[in-house]
Amino acid sequence: MELTLADGLMQQRLDLPAPPRFAPRSPAGATIAGQIADWRRWPAGACALLIGPPSSGKSSLAGEIAAVDPGVTFLSALERLAPLPSAALTILDNADQAAPALLFDAINQTQRMATRLLLIARPAPSQWGNARQLRDLAARLSAAPVFALDEPPSDAAAADFVETLCRLRWVRISRVEAERIAFFAGRRSAALVEMVDALESEVFQLGAKINPRVLAAIGRMILTRQEEEEKPPPAA
Repeated sequence: MELTLADGLMQQRLDLPAPPRFAPRSPAGATIAGQIADWRRWPAGACALLIGPPSSGKSSLAGEIAAVDPGVTFLSALERLAPLPSAALTILDNADQAAPALLFDAINQTQRMATRLLLIARPAPSQWGNARQLRDLAARLSAAPVFALDEPPSDAAAADFVETLCRLRWVRISRVEAERIAFFAGRRSAALVEMVDALESEVFQLGAKINPRVLAAIGRMILTRQEEEEKPPPAA
């Protein structure tokens, strides 16, 4: 059977050690990613918050940790909270949308069972509507440690981040190409990660060469999809 370029590249990649299964979603997020992945060192009964702007990679980072760690359960705020699953760490996405009483009970259960809880939301807890409805919940949230993910602060930082991600995925890329990806992604962390993931697929699975046309096509595809996902739902 004749081997293609993509087959050769994939075999070359399989001979290398496996890369980390997740990467920080912004250059400043490296420490945060490590602290969350090292959740077993948190005090028993701890509740922590992960906040950040849209597309900063909060849910993706937490979801990837849950995917590789059997001690972690990842839930949506729309799912049933009471009682929490018997996991050492429960991650609750969109926590600011959870019913106040259920969220308060989840925090109490975490403390009783000496497990751990990570709440994900866009705004700081002082802006959560459910916290404003329940004073005791607001008090618990105000005492919780906060991890805040931010977007890359500059075009240069975004390009640095792209180069780091490419090294993790064994994708050879020039500085000019990294800067072009940062330009197409508009310094949005989630878009940067998705562009590199898509580029990895193009290079290793399809055998495509990195060029401006490929980068532009990937950028348009990802940004169009993200814009569709971030549109508010139609009014009832």
